[in-house]
Amino acid sequence: MKKTEPALWGADRKVCDDAAEYPEYTLGRILSQEKDLYRMITAEGEYLAKVSGKFRYQAAHPSDFPAVGDFVMAGGTGKATQAVIHQVLPRKSVFMRKAAGSDRKELLFLPDGGMVIDTPGMRELGMWDAKSGINRTFSDIEELALQCRFRDCTHTVEPGCAVQKALKNGTLSKERM
Repeated sequence: MKKTEPALWGADRKVCDDAAEYPEYTLGRILSQEKDLYRMITAEGEYLAKVSGKFRYQAAHPSDFPAVGDFVMAGGTGKATQAVIHQVLPRKSVFMRKAAGSDRKELLFLPDGGMVIDTPGMRELGMWDAKSGINRTFSDIEELALQCRFRDCTHTVEPGCAVQKALKNGTLSKERM
C-alpha cells in the first residue's frame, strides 16, 4: 500500500494531538460511506472499515456515526482484514451534523456575525418581490445615491459621490453600507 502523510489529507496539529490520546489506534479520515461500510485513508494507505460493536452500542444518535471528512481512530489497519473504527475525533465544524431524513430546521449564528439557515430537503431558496424589499431596506442609501454627481456612480471612488461623503462625515455607518 502507498503510504501518505496525515497533513496531505487535512490532519492539522490539533487533529494529530487529539489522535495522540489514543496510541493503541491509527488515525484515519473517512473518504466515503456506503451504508455501514466506510472507506478511510490512514498513513499506511486506504482501508475499508466498519464501526466497532461497542461504538454502535454507545452511539446515542445517527449523527454520532462517522461522516465523510471526519477524522477517526481505528484498529486493525495494516492487516488483510477490515479495519474497525473505535472513535470519531472532535469535529471542527460549528454545524451540527444531521442524520439522513432529518427534517429539523435551524438558524445558526456564526462567530463572525453571519447566519446560516439549515433547511433539510430544500433544494433552492429564492426571493419574491426582491426589488421592492431591497428598496425598502436600503431606502436611505438609495436617497443618498440620487444625490451623487454621476448617474452611474459605483459609490467607491467617483468625485461627488454622496454615499462616500455620508460615510466620511458619519451620517452613514460602514456597517450599514
